[in-house]
Amino acid sequence: MDYFRQWLNNLEPQVTIQTKNGTWVGTWVDLLLQLGEVPNSPATQAPHVMHRHSNKGFILGVGPGLFKWPSTEEAYAERPELFQLKNPR
Repeated sequence: MDYFRQWLNNLEPQVTIQTKNGTWVGTWVDLLLQLGEVPNSPATQAPHVMHRHSNKGFILGVGPGLFKWPSTEEAYAERPELFQLKNPR
Protein backbone atom coordinates (compact mmCIF):
# COMPACT_ATOMS: atom_id res chain seq x y z
CA MET A 1 0.00 0.00 0.00
CA ASP A 2 2.94 2.38 0.55
CA TYR A 3 3.78 2.15 -3.15
CA PHE A 4 0.20 3.08 -4.02
CA ARG A 5 0.26 6.13 -1.71
CA GLN A 6 3.61 7.26 -3.12
CA TRP A 7 2.34 6.90 -6.69
CA LEU A 8 -0.93 8.66 -5.89
CA ASN A 9 0.81 11.59 -4.19
CA ASN A 10 3.21 12.10 -7.10
CA LEU A 11 0.82 12.20 -10.03
CA GLU A 12 1.53 14.84 -12.61
CA PRO A 13 -1.16 17.53 -12.74
CA GLN A 14 -2.08 16.37 -16.23
CA VAL A 15 -2.02 12.69 -17.06
CA THR A 16 -2.70 11.51 -20.60
CA ILE A 17 -4.07 8.00 -21.04
CA GLN A 18 -3.34 6.42 -24.39
CA THR A 19 -4.14 2.95 -25.64
CA LYS A 20 -1.24 0.64 -26.41
CA ASN A 21 -1.88 0.41 -30.16
CA GLY A 22 -4.15 3.39 -30.73
CA THR A 23 -7.81 3.01 -31.59
CA TRP A 24 -9.65 2.42 -34.82
CA VAL A 25 -12.65 4.41 -35.99
CA GLY A 26 -15.80 2.79 -34.68
CA THR A 27 -14.12 0.97 -31.78
CA TRP A 28 -14.57 1.45 -28.04
CA VAL A 29 -12.14 1.60 -25.13
CA ASP A 30 -13.32 0.71 -21.63
CA LEU A 31 -11.79 3.02 -19.03
CA LEU A 32 -12.31 1.95 -15.42
CA LEU A 33 -11.73 4.43 -12.62
CA GLN A 34 -11.28 3.11 -9.08
CA LEU A 35 -12.08 5.81 -6.55
CA GLY A 36 -12.66 6.10 -2.86
CA GLU A 37 -12.11 2.56 -1.66
CA VAL A 38 -8.68 1.05 -1.27
CA PRO A 39 -8.27 -1.72 1.33
CA ASN A 40 -6.66 -0.56 4.59
CA SER A 41 -6.66 3.07 3.48
CA PRO A 42 -8.87 6.03 4.30
CA ALA A 43 -11.62 6.77 1.80
CA THR A 44 -10.68 9.38 -0.79
CA GLN A 45 -12.54 11.12 -3.55
CA ALA A 46 -10.82 13.10 -6.25
CA PRO A 47 -12.33 16.57 -6.73
CA HIS A 48 -12.19 16.39 -10.53
CA VAL A 49 -11.79 12.77 -11.52
CA MET A 50 -11.41 13.10 -15.25
CA HIS A 51 -11.54 15.62 -18.06
CA ARG A 52 -11.70 14.30 -21.57
CA HIS A 53 -11.43 15.71 -25.05
CA SER A 54 -13.63 13.60 -27.24
CA ASN A 55 -17.03 13.53 -28.80
CA LYS A 56 -18.46 10.51 -26.98
CA GLY A 57 -18.26 9.09 -23.52
CA PHE A 58 -20.71 7.21 -21.36
CA ILE A 59 -20.88 6.14 -17.74
CA LEU A 60 -22.07 2.56 -18.06
CA GLY A 61 -22.13 1.69 -14.39
CA VAL A 62 -21.05 2.38 -10.85
CA GLY A 63 -20.78 0.22 -7.78
CA PRO A 64 -19.18 -0.25 -4.37
CA GLY A 65 -15.87 -1.94 -3.66
CA LEU A 66 -12.99 -2.86 -5.89
CA PHE A 67 -13.42 -3.80 -9.54
CA LYS A 68 -12.28 -7.43 -9.39
CA TRP A 69 -13.05 -8.61 -12.92
CA PRO A 70 -10.55 -8.82 -15.79
CA SER A 71 -13.05 -7.27 -18.23
CA THR A 72 -16.28 -5.31 -18.28
CA GLU A 73 -17.95 -8.24 -20.03
CA GLU A 74 -17.19 -10.53 -17.10
CA ALA A 75 -18.32 -7.91 -14.59
CA TYR A 76 -21.61 -7.49 -16.44
CA ALA A 77 -22.15 -11.26 -16.59
CA GLU A 78 -21.77 -11.52 -12.80
CA ARG A 79 -23.33 -8.22 -11.66
CA PRO A 80 -25.63 -6.83 -14.40
CA GLU A 81 -27.49 -4.69 -11.85
CA LEU A 82 -24.42 -2.40 -11.62
CA PHE A 83 -24.62 -1.48 -15.31
CA GLN A 84 -26.89 0.86 -17.26
CA LEU A 85 -26.44 -0.35 -20.83
CA LYS A 86 -29.90 0.62 -22.10
CA ASN A 87 -29.72 4.22 -20.87
CA PRO A 88 -26.12 5.18 -20.01
CA ARG A 89 -25.28 8.54 -18.50
